[in-house]
Amino acid sequence: MSEYSTKIHATASAGTDALRNPSPMVRVNSMRAGLLNQNRTLGIGCWNVRTFLDPGAQSLAERSLYQYNIYVCCLSEFRIPDSGSLEIRIPGADSHFPLYHSGLRDFSGRHGVAMALSQQANHALLAWEPVNERMAYV
Repeated sequence: MSEYSTKIHATASAGTDALRNPSPMVRVNSMRAGLLNQNRTLGIGCWNVRTFLDPGAQSLAERSLYQYNIYVCCLSEFRIPDSGSLEIRIPGADSHFPLYHSGLRDFSGRHGVAMALSQQANHALLAWEPVNERMAYV
């Protein structure tokens, strides 16, 4: 394996929609994976934002991602309709977070998932594939 390889094992707790099988392992073998190495702390988070339709929630999310040095953050109950991408800018900082989302197409303002990435993590992103209002592949 190269110095850019990593292995990640994940398990789900009872009562979740996630798969319970801890394998297969995710292997990253690419120069685009320069974000992942043993000498760097990688901030990963998940957050139930309850809604991203409120400008106050957007501002809080922007500042929190920047303040805590988050590179990758999964957001649930995002509630923005349809699938696509946005860019959230940090006021007072020369930084922004690309944000990919997947939600219902009926504009009901329910459910929805999203992923906010730092600029460095966005360069390492290979693909974003929305599945439905509760799941997307990265």
